[in-house]
Amino acid sequence: MHLSQIKKIAAAATLLMCTGVVVSAAELEVVAESKLQWTGIAVTDDHKIFVNFPRWSPAVTISVARLDSLGAAQPFPSASWNSWKMGEPVREDAFVAVQSVVRDARNRIWVLDTGNPYFMGVVAGGARLFCFSSDTGRELQRFSFGPDIARQGTYLNDVRLDLEHDHAYITDSGEGGLIVLDLHNGITRRLLDGHPAVLAEDTDVTIGEQPWKIAGQTPRVHSDGIAYVPKRDHVYFQALTGRTLYAIDAAILRDTEASAEKVAAAVKAVLKHRPVDGILAGPDGAIYLSNLEQSAIDRWSPGAEVERLVGDERLVWPDSFSLTADGWLHVATSQIHLGPQPDTPYLVLRIKVY
Repeated sequence: MHLSQIKKIAAAATLLMCTGVVVSAAELEVVAESKLQWTGIAVTDDHKIFVNFPRWSPAVTISVARLDSLGAAQPFPSASWNSWKMGEPVREDAFVAVQSVVRDARNRIWVLDTGNPYFMGVVAGGARLFCFSSDTGRELQRFSFGPDIARQGTYLNDVRLDLEHDHAYITDSGEGGLIVLDLHNGITRRLLDGHPAVLAEDTDVTIGEQPWKIAGQTPRVHSDGIAYVPKRDHVYFQALTGRTLYAIDAAILRDTEASAEKVAAAVKAVLKHRPVDGILAGPDGAIYLSNLEQSAIDRWSPGAEVERLVGDERLVWPDSFSLTADGWLHVATSQIHLGPQPDTPYLVLRIKVY
């Protein structure tokens, strides 16, 4: 892996859109590239870049890395933390199968470990959430999820932090569901099991006029992308195999006395759109959406049209976002639909959004 020389390339002048409006002919910059597949990205306000490599292939020998000044992946927080191998017992100080890295408002790095390597099932003790100092790599917090939360088919996909209320909201794309974690006391609950909002829809994900298939079948990826909007205190989420964005009042998710029926009734469909993977809220409450089918990044606010922020052929499966305080939106491409060995490298790109 190496850092490609940053090149500013104007986005395509003609943007094919089904809905929404074009914001501008924004520019993307390539920040880094990799021969190994990454999915998550976290960028601190002083522009330290962290990525993760999901354990979907034997080629993966590192789970979490910080990119150095040359773009090389340096194991984070240490080589030992990245040394677990299939067949070994789970260790307290080693990652198993990381799907997501997220930076919070305090510039800490959160690592979501599915504990589910190769989608073979959650290994005992492997499903966890860690918090590290982005400066020192010191572990600050950890939470483990038992089999009542991380079931055998669970795949912990993405997480958003609500620091005002000391909570984390996590999607399960394997079985479908939201996981709500109290960061103060560690109490964890599964919500919305079986609810249509967290389950894959009967639709294809079509990229380049080709429906995404695995062994001839349309993958059914359940609740995947997630965003938390502090100014509205709402959580937004969507199944990857789906075209509906849903929202729920986060206060109801945090209410330990709320019945399953009350939680289910609070879910609202708020947008019909395209299949998305990454979802992220900006400080103004706008939501950024990774438009998989059109190799684009869209932006939406309640009551407004979907805006096309940028469309670019290099956005091959835009997977995850990270937004810095100075307005740089970073995106990692994972090329999932192209299989384990695509012809082009995986990229981290960025675009100035404010």
